[in-house]
Amino acid sequence: MLSPETLSTKQQEILSLISTSLIESDEAMMIFSSSSESMIREKLEELFSDYLENKWIKE
Repeated sequence: MLSPETLSTKQQEILSLISTSLIESDEAMMIFSSSSESMIREKLEELFSDYLENKWIKE
């Protein structure tokens, strides 16, 4: 993935999460390679929600 040269730690974590999710399963690869904006948005919302829940629990 391309990103700006300078990213905060949180921004790097989120981009890493998205990058990892792209290849985590055949289903995820199908979702991200589809033209379905709603499916992609739903997947990203799920990832971000899980990320926030895990971060809040840990901190």
